[in-house]
Amino acid sequence: MFESDRLTVDEFFDWHQTVEGRYELLDGRIVPHPDYVTPSGLAAPTNEHAAILTELTFGFRSQLAPPCRVYVGAGACVDRANANVPDLAVSREPEDRSRKALQRPRFVCEVLSPSTRRTDTTRKVGDYLAIASLEAYVVVDPERRSVTVYRPGAGPQTWGEAERIALAPDVVLDTATLFS
Repeated sequence: MFESDRLTVDEFFDWHQTVEGRYELLDGRIVPHPDYVTPSGLAAPTNEHAAILTELTFGFRSQLAPPCRVYVGAGACVDRANANVPDLAVSREPEDRSRKALQRPRFVCEVLSPSTRRTDTTRKVGDYLAIASLEAYVVVDPERRSVTVYRPGAGPQTWGEAERIALAPDVVLDTATLFS
């Protein structure tokens, strides 16, 4: 199927369109996403995960003006051999609409689950912060009812469940809404 045992991001997203489930590309190799591919088949996110993702989507969408666009489950290109599929990403690049993966996301968000907590708070921090266009990587922890924001050149900051987070001059997240 592929000329080598490692794929480029474009090859990966071509393949990803033909299969069920959610996968990511790590060093050119296909890796099942732990939340969506289990030994017994596909798994769905919890209702809490889905509700938080919906609130994030509406929160971003209500504050951002075109050409910014919110993408749920779209791929984000880290480099030629690595790509993640975050829960939510925001891009202001009109070209990203027609690409296989977002090349210049402005924000990336992950909602933690027990199976993704470690990856989302370790490897993916470095992956996402390596994207030159990224303003913030937002990690929502439903269990601890907190939000941690990673920004390029700064340490992580964590907020509780009743706070407002200024991600940018045009974007504020209300944690009370996320956890209501």
